[in-house]
Amino acid sequence: MLVSLQSEFAQRAPGTKLALHSAFSTTQIELLLKGTLQAGIIELPADGEGLETHRLWHDELLAALPENHPLASHSTIDRQDLADEPIVWIARALHPALHEYFLESCHRLGYLPRIVHEVNTLSELLDLVGGGAGIAFVKVAIGERVREPGVVFRPLSGPKLFLDTGVAYRSDNRSEALQTLLHLLREQST
Repeated sequence: MLVSLQSEFAQRAPGTKLALHSAFSTTQIELLLKGTLQAGIIELPADGEGLETHRLWHDELLAALPENHPLASHSTIDRQDLADEPIVWIARALHPALHEYFLESCHRLGYLPRIVHEVNTLSELLDLVGGGAGIAFVKVAIGERVREPGVVFRPLSGPKLFLDTGVAYRSDNRSEALQTLLHLLREQST
């Protein structure tokens, strides 16, 4: 998606370069607020005064389980079956707003996750799950594309958990290039 976005942007905004950089959401937010970065694709929600965000994708979460876990044989997982299970999730220090959003979303659905491992990367998360250290939640797209030894992915039954990804930018940035990028992102997210 990002490569096609880059080429489409080059056609619509000739003479303006769209440089792609990989960074955690919190790093992108810091760079946006400093004015070093014009826009970022981040996991929502985002904290930051003077920052605007628009949701691009609304992704359902799947349970990632060790393949030898008793629940791995189920076609769907009830959140209540996870009540006493150790959970692996994104580190609070890495993205405090997302961490809190996840806990609040679970609580609204009557589930309080018992987070025992906080991680910085998807690789760490999958390694811990594959090693039997806990259960995690990942986007459906990850469950469809990733094959990790020792890990199986199962949908949740009942009301779903979701994770939003969006674009963030400074509210005082009204550049034509940014407007072109926002328009392209909205087109590609539908």
